[in-house]
This record gives sequence, structure tokens and C-alpha cells, in this order.
Amino acid sequence: KDNIQQLQLLQNAAARLSTRSRTSDHINLILAGFHCLPVCIRIDFKVLLVVFFFKALYGQALSNIHDLLTCYKPDCHLRSPDVTSLQVTGLFLFMS
Repeated sequence: KDNIQQLQLLQNAAARLSTRSRTSDHINLILAGFHCLPVCIRIDFKVLLVVFFFKALYGQALSNIHDLLTCYKPDCHLRSPDVTSLQVTGLFLFMS
């Protein structure tokens, strides 16, 4: 808990430094300008994202989500051949 608080303070200081804002300015507005989440929520989001993709990749998610993911195989040689990369196919976003 203490490490997360230190990371949050570091993120706040970096955001204030890059925007040249005062310490009296509200940090949530500054972080929103960078599209940043607070550190504790960001950690939860990344863990949930990893679990979601793991389940989708190994067929434990809904079949339509599993069908959207394929393993990415590059055409050329990469320096990291042992890393599994995912490619999202057939994804269309409709916004109204």
C-alpha cells in the first residue's frame, strides 16, 4: 500500500512538472488531461486486462471473443522470437 502511494505521488509530481501547474491545482483535472488513471486503479485495470486476454486466448472466455484473437506471427525475424503477441482481428467499433 505504501509503494502504491509513493508511485501515485511520483505520477502526480511528473504531471504537475510537465504542465507547470501549481501544487494548489487539483491533480484529478491534470491527470485527466493526460488520460491517466490513479495508480491503484491502473494496477487493477492491467491485471484484469491480462486475465481477460489469458482467458480469451485459452478458450475460457466467450467464443466470439476467442475468435477475435489470433497469435501474431511477423513476416520478418524479430529480436524477441519467444514473446507471444496477440492480434485483434475483425473488431469494429460503432459509436453513436
